[in-house]
Amino acid sequence: MFLPIWNYLKGYVIIKASGLSAGKFINMAAYYGVDLWDIRNDGKNYFIKARMADVDELKEISRKSGCRTEVIKYRGIPFLVKKYKKRRAFIFGCVFFIFYICSMSLFVWRVKVEGNYRVAGEDIKNFCASQGLRAGVLKNDVDLNKISNDIIAQFGDIAWASVNIDGSEAIISISETIPETEIIDNSEPCDIISQYDGIIESIMVAEGTPTVSAGDIVKKGDMLVSGRLSFKDGEEEKGYTYVKSDAYIRARTVHRLSFSVDKRKNEKEYTGNSSISVYISLFGNEYGFGMPNNFENCDYKLRNDIGLSIGDYKIPFGLKIYNAEEYILKEVLITKEEADIMAKDVLLTYGEENFGFDAYVISQDLNGSDEGDRVNYTAVLEVSHKIGQEVPCSGQ
Repeated sequence: MFLPIWNYLKGYVIIKASGLSAGKFINMAAYYGVDLWDIRNDGKNYFIKARMADVDELKEISRKSGCRTEVIKYRGIPFLVKKYKKRRAFIFGCVFFIFYICSMSLFVWRVKVEGNYRVAGEDIKNFCASQGLRAGVLKNDVDLNKISNDIIAQFGDIAWASVNIDGSEAIISISETIPETEIIDNSEPCDIISQYDGIIESIMVAEGTPTVSAGDIVKKGDMLVSGRLSFKDGEEEKGYTYVKSDAYIRARTVHRLSFSVDKRKNEKEYTGNSSISVYISLFGNEYGFGMPNNFENCDYKLRNDIGLSIGDYKIPFGLKIYNAEEYILKEVLITKEEADIMAKDVLLTYGEENFGFDAYVISQDLNGSDEGDRVNYTAVLEVSHKIGQEVPCSGQ
């Protein structure tokens, strides 16, 4: 393995030997102690590799043996140096490339977090950056043990952390703690009452005594589940205790509301006039220049965003090109049909904000009265949703 490398460093030649005396030439070279290797015969000629230092001696052996020889190729570092010594730009480029690769390998260019589920990876990266571990920092400036301990101290959900550097990548491996069990306070007994008038659809009680069943009509403030538990012997009550009621109750409720939708709205009408603006970002500062314009209103649309990065490290230089398009604001009136669509969105938002995402509308009656520049709506919604509000136990 070492010998081919040594020959390449010293330089060698490939010789073509032809004629009837080619075998004699090879034998005489061996007799005089000249090293030959990789001898091949294509049926007519011999192709031989020899050290560059033995070329003159091989010429003399060729003359004595009567063999015709010629050097057909030169190989090795000495010939490359001779070939490229006048091409200074090429040599400078090679040297610079080697220097660049070696210098780049001294830095951390990417930070990776693995093993996290509950703790956000970006939070861990941001904390490590504040402690000195970030893209673009010298490897020797990073105290891996200290950062590992700091991560454990900073994040209560992390039980173990390890920071290692593999090539130009810093790998943060963590192990999270077991999630704490949610503790429900059952020390305060309570009843569950209704917040709305409605019809009970279903009721599932985990703790407490139900006072209604599916199909019952309830009013706002009616008790749904009592926190008083009785101990009976047949029909006779022997005692009682109070507990924290827990139940899942759904009911159908009816809601009436009134609101208006403004038919006036501003629309953009583009004039076709535009100009180009260029912003150069340099070390966190932006410098803008471009074609001047006197647009009162315009939209800036990004055409090109040129940024450079090495791994996670963003080079502090960038270029953004915007196209400024002029427009005029015009007030228009939307149609009744468009207002109806907006009104339905209002009802959807009302349901989500007041009854939660598990609620759904059974039926809705929406009526609108067109009043010129606005539409006045009245709506009746029948909604299926979860009900039940905890209150202190009555009679305690």
